[in-house]
Amino acid sequence: MQRRDNRDRGSVAVEFALLIPVLLVVILGTFDLGRMVFQKMELSEAAGQAARAAALAVGAGRDPQTAARAAVLAVSPTGLQFTLNNQCASAAALMRITVTCEFKGNPAWSGVADRTLSATAATPCVPEPS
Repeated sequence: MQRRDNRDRGSVAVEFALLIPVLLVVILGTFDLGRMVFQKMELSEAAGQAARAAALAVGAGRDPQTAARAAVLAVSPTGLQFTLNNQCASAAALMRITVTCEFKGNPAWSGVADRTLSATAATPCVPEPS
């Protein structure tokens, strides 16, 4: 077994000090990416539920805006905004909903990961009962 030279004693600490910033960037970047994917899935779910609720509301003679807002709040009560494109003039039309939110990344990135996420869903309109 070889003995280590006294000159190599601090090399592991120096290598660790050089490598730790890279490891932290990778770990924190993976964490932010996971949060962004989760937020995008939440937006897709909110858009689908809101489009379905708005289309059913039109078919029942209720306000689609109110139904869509309630569906979005049921999926995520935090700061999701939506736009409703009510094109249910005929039975072949589609009810489109676009849900958006601002994604704020880790403050250590200084705004690099900040972006606007959006998801759109469309559902066939339900005809009003005659």
